[in-house]
Amino acid sequence: MSARPGITFVLTAPPALAASLFPTRPQQPSPAALETISNRLADAYAHGRLVPHDGALQWISSAEDDLDRVLWEISRAAGRLVLSSRLARVRSCAAGDCGWWFVDDTK
Repeated sequence: MSARPGITFVLTAPPALAASLFPTRPQQPSPAALETISNRLADAYAHGRLVPHDGALQWISSAEDDLDRVLWEISRAAGRLVLSSRLARVRSCAAGDCGWWFVDDTK
């Protein structure tokens, strides 16, 4: 069984997106990083819609079976993060073999 087309992109794009947003833990992303997240957000929002849910509105993907949905959700989360005060708390894992990014809420 072979992988679906695009699987490599879906698996490699999130780390690349994070690296473009937070290459050295800046307080504010670079213009290039902002362009990257803006483009990703535009793509994400182009594939979704608002729907009523429990008396409020909820954003849902209009392509439930699209593999890119993972990227859209990551992009929306990254967009919320860069607009929040928590951006200054983004840290990278200190281990040399670790590529994880996290929000440090310990302080």
